[in-house]
Amino acid sequence: MPMIPETVQAMLACARIGAIHSVVFGGFAANELAARIDDATPKLIMTASCGIEVQRVLPYKPLLDEAIELAPDNEEAKTNKANAAREKSADATLERGEELIEKGEHEEAKKILEEVPEDTKAHTRAKADLEHLNQTLAHNYKNEAIRLEKSGSKRSLKAAHEKFVQALELTPEDEDILKRTATLEKKMKRKRIKFTPYEG
Repeated sequence: MPMIPETVQAMLACARIGAIHSVVFGGFAANELAARIDDATPKLIMTASCGIEVQRVLPYKPLLDEAIELAPDNEEAKTNKANAAREKSADATLERGEELIEKGEHEEAKKILEEVPEDTKAHTRAKADLEHLNQTLAHNYKNEAIRLEKSGSKRSLKAAHEKFVQALELTPEDEDILKRTATLEKKMKRKRIKFTPYEG
């Protein structure tokens, strides 16, 4: 903390509640501050964004951030570092998935985006991408099913049914696909084609 009223207020507040505290000179380098953090293992660190001297400004907060990262036995630093690494990995996974979407590799993109952890910031965007992707894939499966159904052969009808089911797994409330699937199943029963009925 620099020489400001808040410094004295913080010290007096600690004394008032009986909290053990240590005042550290604001000019310490990050590695020196890290050693003190390692020794004291504080639960809370109070600082200011900067300190103002006659001819320069000392950036306190960046120095503190660096010191926390350097403190070897500081659990908070370890947790923050692990979380940062996790977020970075999630961002990379998201970016890879979105690159595959741009290339038109939708099925592979879906697999990649589903790997983005739920407890990361990237998950919100990945979830939105997946919702849009599911709609696109369901539309593609439906069109492929319609094309196969027109062929009329038993093999094509079974393949069409599989495509309709794939589409419904992604968009189970799509009325058009549900209706087409039911119509196809009736046709397959008449032709005595073995298949597993879609049950939702």
